[in-house]
Amino acid sequence: MARMDKLKELISTINFNEPYNVQGHRQIYDHVDTLTSSDASSTIPVPSSLVFYAARNILSPSFIIGQIPDLLNLVTVIDTFRRFAVLKSDEALEWQQYYEHEKTCGRAEDVRLLAANEVRAMRRFLDKKDAQRREYIVLVRCLIRLYTHYLWTAPESCLLAKRLNDFFPGSFNGADMPSDLLFHVDLSEKRRRISCD
Repeated sequence: MARMDKLKELISTINFNEPYNVQGHRQIYDHVDTLTSSDASSTIPVPSSLVFYAARNILSPSFIIGQIPDLLNLVTVIDTFRRFAVLKSDEALEWQQYYEHEKTCGRAEDVRLLAANEVRAMRRFLDKKDAQRREYIVLVRCLIRLYTHYLWTAPESCLLAKRLNDFFPGSFNGADMPSDLLFHVDLSEKRRRISCD
């Protein structure tokens, strides 16, 4: 676990609002390389700080349009974090309600409840969950559109057919190979059809 703490420490030193820190980024890359090469069979969970770092690294200091497929995967992982937080916040509020009732009945005296401001913050967060999901869908659509436009004229335009299949699997006869992009995993069939429009 000390290696993950070291990674978080290295990532925390990067300020994306300052000029590009070559040495700082190199230390992170080297550390990630040692983590992945030291025990390839282990399933070390990817820390959220590394996912956010990778996304920010594509966006700053200048947006690397050619890495939009990677950014789509990172945004999907970030949305997975958000959905997990929604689930856990909802569970916490359910437990809060249960234990508030138990305390009023004279039971569960030793249970610590959330503070009123924490409950309000969780409720505000939960109130935004549908809007945040829509923002995620719109972001995915915009990134797909931007990357498709980019590929029309980019030196790597030979990837256009593959990427169109990745973005819209099953939409092209004879090219309906499964996509390795993560955003398809949690989209309903209806949402997948909408993204093709």
